Amino acid sequence: MSYSKFLNGFNEMNIKTDKLDIPRNVTSSVFMMAVYDLYARHERGQLELYPVYQRNIMVNKSQRATIMENVLQGIPLPSIIYTEDENYNFEIIDGQARIRAIFDYINNKYPLAGMYTYHELEGYYFNDLPQNIRRRIHEYNLIMVNVRVESEPKEKLDVYKSIHMISKPLSKQEIRHYVFAGEGMNLVKRLAGMEEFRQIGFSKVGSKEEEVILRYLSFYIKGYKNYYGKFSDFLDDTLQNYRRYESQLWDIENRFTDSINLAYEVLGNKPFSRNKNSHYRLNSALFEIITVAFSKSSRSKVLKNSLRIRDELQKKLKDDKFIESITIKTYSQKAINTRFGMWFDFMMEFMEEKYDK
Repeated sequence: MSYSKFLNGFNEMNIKTDKLDIPRNVTSSVFMMAVYDLYARHERGQLELYPVYQRNIMVNKSQRATIMENVLQGIPLPSIIYTEDENYNFEIIDGQARIRAIFDYINNKYPLAGMYTYHELEGYYFNDLPQNIRRRIHEYNLIMVNVRVESEPKEKLDVYKSIHMISKPLSKQEIRHYVFAGEGMNLVKRLAGMEEFRQIGFSKVGSKEEEVILRYLSFYIKGYKNYYGKFSDFLDDTLQNYRRYESQLWDIENRFTDSINLAYEVLGNKPFSRNKNSHYRLNSALFEIITVAFSKSSRSKVLKNSLRIRDELQKKLKDDKFIESITIKTYSQKAINTRFGMWFDFMMEFMEEKYDK
């Protein structure tokens, strides 16, 4: 769909709302504005990024990377919602973090880092970029939504706060839905929707639960020794190169569900929790080492040695080094090598095939 069709559809939708029972003192219009033009407005003092209803949101490195990569690829960012004061200056209602990330990069306040693509631009400040790339950033079109409220100041403030508070940035897993749509993501969804997985305690299946599944698949396929410290890249690779790994997954649904059933049979109630006496909470790091190991193991051997396995896990859960690996900086290479190494050294004798660490 072209931008013009998108905008026309949006405006038509606004016109039709006249027939609905909603306040008529709030209107809006949508248009596109190039980064260069918004930046120039900011330089002229005609853009207010910090109105009283907007939180001073801090943008971390991961969020900056996602924003700048979208800009470089021409992928639309969520709308910038603003209003105008009596002097026609823009006051940002929602989108402060996105604008700050772009403007700060243009002002050479940070280099590009941690992006999914454009690895050749890692470490580049804006002034270091080739001219055509700088122009691409300047010409990137932002979707601007101008909201007008014909009310008393207090009512206006309430409307702006309401708009701002319902805005929520996409998580990395939600972004994967768009970037890696296909058979790999469909498998993740199927596994996340299985009754065996939901019985762990998930009332609903969302992006967090799907990422737990993706972690399981990634370590099952590639082994923990192939992890080099960039967790998002490690998970993305599983989806991006799904065809390459597909031959290893012909019976993965059975192995996955059986690994969960085995965990309950062998380890008892709350098998993926650090503390079985407290309110149940899934520990994702514990979940992945148990399910991956059981998926690779002989069911009969595991059941025959269930007491040994249960006792060994209890010992591990009293080991400071192991506890640290499933609770502190769990994405670090050290933590992953520690927890998988300690658990798999014990589980190796029950595995059906030699596991490539």
